[in-house]
Amino acid sequence: MKLGCLIVSGSMVIAWFMHVASVAPPAATSQLSSSELVSQSRAAKAPGESSESVSPAVNDEVAEGRDLILNFRFLPKDFHQSTFDELWKDWPEPLRSKAAETDKKTRRQMAFSRYGFTSRKDDPAKPLQYVVDKDGWWAMNCFACHGGKVGGQAFE
Repeated sequence: MKLGCLIVSGSMVIAWFMHVASVAPPAATSQLSSSELVSQSRAAKAPGESSESVSPAVNDEVAEGRDLILNFRFLPKDFHQSTFDELWKDWPEPLRSKAAETDKKTRRQMAFSRYGFTSRKDDPAKPLQYVVDKDGWWAMNCFACHGGKVGGQAFE
């Protein structure tokens, strides 16, 4: 078994990770709709494996890989948390005034929305698309391009 990734373009899913056995990705990936991708990913399974289950070993490997992407910096630092916290001061009116009147948590949600960030499920204060280290430095990760929201639903 191996993990595979289908890359598509346009307004469809940007990256769809799926568990595959000996199933090759379709040749015309860019012409599949997101619902077709979901259907194919559910159908791609090892013989005797249900479409709803993945072996615990694969789940452990996926969790380990996710942890590395979210918490290990592979790229140089981009900016500090203090910089991100002050970005709202350069927003145009009336957005800047609205941000000034609200609390830090709401301002963060506004900034995430403005810049296209997705909150992490396990730590909503951190964006899915960046590693944020213990010293507050942000560095882009794989999910900057290969994660986000499709149809309002977060995926990674």
